[in-house]
Amino acid sequence: MHRASFFVLVLLVAILFNSAEPNHSVVYSFGEISSTTSLTIKPDEEVDDSLYTEIVLTGDILLARKVEFYMRNYGDYYPFERIGPFLNNQFVIANFEATVPKEHVPTAYYKYAFSVDKIFLDNLDKFGIKAVNLANNHSLDFGDDAFLNTKFELSENKVASFGNAKTLDQNSVFTVLVDGQKISVLALNLVDTDYQVELLKETLEEMSKHSDKQFAYLHWGEEYSNVHNQKQENMATWLVENGVDLIVGHHPHVVQDIQVINGVPVFYSLGNFIFDQYFSNEVQNGILLKVRYVDNEPKLSLIPITSLDKQSSPRLMNEVEISSFWSNLKAKSSYSLQGDIDGNEIQLSI
Repeated sequence: MHRASFFVLVLLVAILFNSAEPNHSVVYSFGEISSTTSLTIKPDEEVDDSLYTEIVLTGDILLARKVEFYMRNYGDYYPFERIGPFLNNQFVIANFEATVPKEHVPTAYYKYAFSVDKIFLDNLDKFGIKAVNLANNHSLDFGDDAFLNTKFELSENKVASFGNAKTLDQNSVFTVLVDGQKISVLALNLVDTDYQVELLKETLEEMSKHSDKQFAYLHWGEEYSNVHNQKQENMATWLVENGVDLIVGHHPHVVQDIQVINGVPVFYSLGNFIFDQYFSNEVQNGILLKVRYVDNEPKLSLIPITSLDKQSSPRLMNEVEISSFWSNLKAKSSYSLQGDIDGNEIQLSI
């Protein structure tokens, strides 16, 4: 079976800090968006020549609070030392649950305004994390200035960022060029934010005009709930009806069920990737979603990870752990997926 190579190009749709000079890595750029202006996407000729074999989407990553304690005491590579070899030479997209303020003060445990020291950001790129989502309920923990500084420091460390906590704007869509196929990823924070339906529909229409596949990467759902709620399903159904090809969620901090809506896979929550929650098995397990091309067709693989034996330092599950994990996931997911949830990975097509 042929595995086509991925030529991956970051779309950082907004020019950071409204710079007048175009960013060389932009393949598409949105026009300014408001309730009275229309959305446009225009191509850029710049192409990155980096070579990757697959794209990986993850759940929540936190480099603050107890994770910062571990990095300062055991080395800044601590969270990545076991999962890093698997992620090397891949293009990883993660949900970055924090802010990087100009003046960092370590976050006390049981506090929920997450501050990350910029000195820890260089490990993201080292271990394959090339882009992060900021459309979540923590990217504005320290205000707008800290949000802009977060984007700046990530960029300084070769990590693209996309998405906003409160708005749908020129930075909400990110595009990856995969073996000549354009995949656009829409980032939305649905935890405490509502979006204009018409503007959202217009965004999806523009994405479909300029990309081959459209993904939604959503911050939504109820924390610690093992299954999705009706609000999530309603939103997923609407997105599918408006052309989305894959839906991937985060925020609940546990792995939720998988559903197929009109042929579109919906991964309601990938669970935690790197976090400092230890009060249950569920918050210390997660899944990685690989997107790759096989015989020119996009395929999905779902790979379980765990940090139960080493806090905040995930690794791939072993065969015994995988068997138990699949059984639980099978029991709560769509019946049509029962035959696909088996072996070491779930294999799906989109």
